[in-house]
Amino acid sequence: MRRTTAGWGTLLAAVAVLAVAFSCKREPSHAPSTAVGEPGTGALVEDAASPPEKTEPAVFPVMPGIDVLAEQGFAVLRGKRVGLLTHDAAVTRAGEPTWSVFFRAPEVNLVALFAAEHGIDGRAPASAVIDDQTHGPTGLPVYSLYGRTRAPPAARLALIDVLVVDLQDIGSRSYTFVSAMREALRAAFSNGVEVVVLDRPNPLGGRKVDGPIVERELRSYVGAFTVPYVHGLTMGELARMAVHDPDLLDLDEEVLARARLTVVPMRGWVRSMRWPDTGLVWRPTSPYIQDFAAVEGYPMTGLGCMLGGWSHGVGREHPFRGLHFPGKSALEIVKAINALGIQGLEMKRIELTNGDGKVVYG
Repeated sequence: MRRTTAGWGTLLAAVAVLAVAFSCKREPSHAPSTAVGEPGTGALVEDAASPPEKTEPAVFPVMPGIDVLAEQGFAVLRGKRVGLLTHDAAVTRAGEPTWSVFFRAPEVNLVALFAAEHGIDGRAPASAVIDDQTHGPTGLPVYSLYGRTRAPPAARLALIDVLVVDLQDIGSRSYTFVSAMREALRAAFSNGVEVVVLDRPNPLGGRKVDGPIVERELRSYVGAFTVPYVHGLTMGELARMAVHDPDLLDLDEEVLARARLTVVPMRGWVRSMRWPDTGLVWRPTSPYIQDFAAVEGYPMTGLGCMLGGWSHGVGREHPFRGLHFPGKSALEIVKAINALGIQGLEMKRIELTNGDGKVVYG
């Protein structure tokens, strides 16, 4: 696609298309609504007022892969030097981080940690370079996969026998944890290192699939998998897909034939479940994904607001829940986008109270 310098009108149409294409629809008759704020206040995105889906009955409470692995006595890791690609949002059903579970488990010989974007604690800003460091709680080395390299170097992989991946994703292709896993898979398989992926729920559920599929020549770190923007897959499913498609990992078939991948499945999760249905407590995966509302808003505003001066949120609050364009009022944005008549998209202006108790307008 040829890039041009886009004006207000072009960007207006672009962001409207992004919003409707990336929205997490339930039923076609219920349109997601997007509220916008005055310049400097941002915008609030609201989910469709559609009836909740009926959840398939679960035999067990939802148990992430780490709980299942622990219940199995960490059998797949015994006698091996373990590296762990994770963050503080990857926790057990009881809320304990996976790195903590591994560190205290006598069956697990945890020798190194690996960090994706936002760092091991999830606090670094988006796109901030992460350096290698020492993990305070454990004293273990943390090797950055979002600094000088995006893939584990061969020298680091030589220290371990198995690389465990446990990252809580948000179900949108451009959120970079799926990219970190892809690079880790490529490097590990190329160096003969086994990979174990601990599966976790897709917060948007397994039935919501929407948006364009990135073209192969346009793949990047915010588009590493050739899947729809809202893909409806779990990390374990994406990993399985990768090892069965040489094109996804750009590896020779001979290398993939020797690849050793184990996915530890969840228990109790079914595809109709969105995050509130799981009974699990949300832990922020990055500074602006503090709650499930931000997860819902991200596909509609996250990548689109990287273009042409658009921004999301209401000030610094309600991230990924709205739209703002410099020099345009909320009413101007509402009127202009609604005039496009895009099916499935409705803009509205709302009133909110910010953290200081002041009224801001959307």
